Amino acid sequence: MNERGGRLGHLIPVLLFVLFFVLCCGVLTGVFLRAAALRQQTEVYSAAVQLCRNQAEQYRAGQAAPGSYWYDEDFRPTPAGEGAYRVEITQTVQEQAAGQLCTGEIRAYDQKEQPLYALEAAVFLPGEEAAHGE
Repeated sequence: MNERGGRLGHLIPVLLFVLFFVLCCGVLTGVFLRAAALRQQTEVYSAAVQLCRNQAEQYRAGQAAPGSYWYDEDFRPTPAGEGAYRVEITQTVQEQAAGQLCTGEIRAYDQKEQPLYALEAAVFLPGEEAAHGE
């Protein structure tokens, strides 16, 4: 009986250690899964920021007109509805004495049409260029 009790006495700490180890593995798995989800979400937001900034520069240079533009994961233009991201440009024009102040609101959306990022870009077109832009 004494020999049997000694074996059980050694088995209980081993079982407690295994239980503690399994619990720690479960917690770490949850932490790593959450980190992977955050990394993926961060990549989506970073892509949206990059696309909006690119479109803002093109808008300021007069190379992007108001409308919707679709892009894949590698920022290549795609046909409407087929891309991973949609960038929409809306424009408001204010007439000034010396020309026009064009303000574009640039918004990025994912495939589910959830807004990801938005910014504004403005360009002033002097009188002569404003007449050419219309």
